[in-house]
Amino acid sequence: MIRKAMKGNVSLIAGSIMVSITFILLALSFIWTPHDPLEVNPEDSFAGISSKHFLGADKLGRDILSQIIVGSRVTLFVAALAVSIAMSLGVSAGIIIAIAKRKYQSPMVYAVNIALAFPAALLAIILAAVYGASTITAVTAIGLATAAAVAQVTRRTAHGILASDYVLAAHASGASTWRIIRKHVMPNLRASLLIQASAAVSVSVLAESSLSYLGLGTPPPAPSWGRMLAGSQQYLFVNPLLAIWPGIAIVIVVLGFNLVGDGVREVFDPTLRRSDS
Repeated sequence: MIRKAMKGNVSLIAGSIMVSITFILLALSFIWTPHDPLEVNPEDSFAGISSKHFLGADKLGRDILSQIIVGSRVTLFVAALAVSIAMSLGVSAGIIIAIAKRKYQSPMVYAVNIALAFPAALLAIILAAVYGASTITAVTAIGLATAAAVAQVTRRTAHGILASDYVLAAHASGASTWRIIRKHVMPNLRASLLIQASAAVSVSVLAESSLSYLGLGTPPPAPSWGRMLAGSQQYLFVNPLLAIWPGIAIVIVVLGFNLVGDGVREVFDPTLRRSDS
């Protein structure tokens, strides 16, 4: 099944490779790093690529590769929790809106649209002002902001499923609303949910990196790709590699999950599949 889905699906293959690299970094962070990512070595300040420091060292002589490896924990941990929140709230809200009576749907749709216009960074600033910058603040802000987009897509997809002939026939046969949701709506939402989850991971990684860059994410000393970018900003003309390496790590994760989402969409959407001819 997996081999058949992969065949000719360039997006899924490339995305899977990039995502695999990400999880390899995550696994490595628990078992091995070239150096202690928090170890300060003034004599290695701005060290270049060498056998000692494979990707160089920052202004304090800390090994960049070690920081990137350990930084994957924060980025993926925040993304995983934020996506869990977004999918739980978004899918539930989307289905509830889809099955609600027409007079209740409009205000709920307006509420979702308002939430969509509320960026994660602004919500994080508000939460940080009240509770202080932390991992929980970042997770909550990203999860709530992303949930609105998930709810909107889920509502539209579920509404189309509920309007299908086989669901109308189930209603006519006396099936309850929740039975229809369990037997018909949720199985047919599977492809949409996989694509949404993949996109939500990409959005969450970008949002976490942005919040860390602004100082609203996980506080130091825990390494974070966004904070590495922020710390390298003033040294772009001294050592541009300080910004390039964490930037590449972020691009690999975001692009990888986006490509996986595109690949999954191609698998489930016959109109996007390549013809064998």
